Amino acid sequence: MEKRRAQNRADAEKRKSDLRQAEADLAKAGIELQKGPVLSEIDRLKAGVRLQAARTHVDSLVKSSAAHDQSDAASLRILELQRERQKVMLERTQSNMAKLDLRTPLAGMVAHQSLYRNNSTGHAQEGDQLWGGQPIVSIFDPTEMLVRCAVGEPDGAALVPGSKATVYFDAYPDLAIPAHFEFASPVAASALGSPIKTFTAVFKLDKSDSHLMPDLSAAVVVEAPAKESRK
Repeated sequence: MEKRRAQNRADAEKRKSDLRQAEADLAKAGIELQKGPVLSEIDRLKAGVRLQAARTHVDSLVKSSAAHDQSDAASLRILELQRERQKVMLERTQSNMAKLDLRTPLAGMVAHQSLYRNNSTGHAQEGDQLWGGQPIVSIFDPTEMLVRCAVGEPDGAALVPGSKATVYFDAYPDLAIPAHFEFASPVAASALGSPIKTFTAVFKLDKSDSHLMPDLSAAVVVEAPAKESRK
């Protein structure tokens, strides 16, 4: 737009300069014609022709300058309309992009859920067919992590309020994080055909770590409760 405006101003100044030159030539031709009494017949006719040509030139420049001004204004208006159209397209594209953003009131990180696809498990990809209510991501707070584990029925006695434990992660053998017992299922259950019953217990990690992510496999070592001394 600025480039087009500058070009229009330069063209307008050039047309004004040409018009001033043509008007000066017209005035000069008029002065030459006023010398008619002292000029020969041929020179007087030549001066008349030059005067007529100069007047025609001035009239032509006036008309063409007005036409060029309208043309420049029209060209500038076309650019303005194109700019407005591009602005509308940009705003529409930005609006469509904003509609693709998924926002949640929960603070934390996003982790992809593993799905069963093509006889294997993996993250959802473009072209996969998903169903309503099927989770594809999970949002978690890395500063507050829980560990869900199965505790054998004989070890249920160790699950008392305030029980301490240490959590070891299979992916990071050198990482050990303290945790404490939160709650457990009140009923022990066993797998089909297995006589071993287990409780589902949940432990809360006492501190966070940058390595922690959902669905990590871990081992929970529960500290035995201290025995009360008897007198």
